[in-house]
Amino acid sequence: MFTRKKYKGRTNKKKRYFAYTYIFIVFALLIVIYGFILVDKKIKPTVLTIAEIKAKEIASNAVNESIRDKITDDIRYQDLYFIRTDEEGNITFMQANACILYY
Repeated sequence: MFTRKKYKGRTNKKKRYFAYTYIFIVFALLIVIYGFILVDKKIKPTVLTIAEIKAKEIASNAVNESIRDKITDDIRYQDLYFIRTDEEGNITFMQANACILYY
């Protein structure tokens, strides 16, 4: 008679302990997921802006290096400007030669 009540009481405590633990784990998991979503919404625009700026910087550096290599290897300073002089040797017209970069 006494053994049954004690045994029945122990199983109820174990079941309650398991239920509370399960509820706590689910609640903690929901809080963590909500925290990640909140942080993602707040930080995502900033991260995307930084990534866009970095991509533009890398592209600009690549173009600048390519142009610098092309100019230093193939082009002289005299090729960059078109200069006209008069009979006395005075400069009358000076124009940038934009066609030189298409070689």
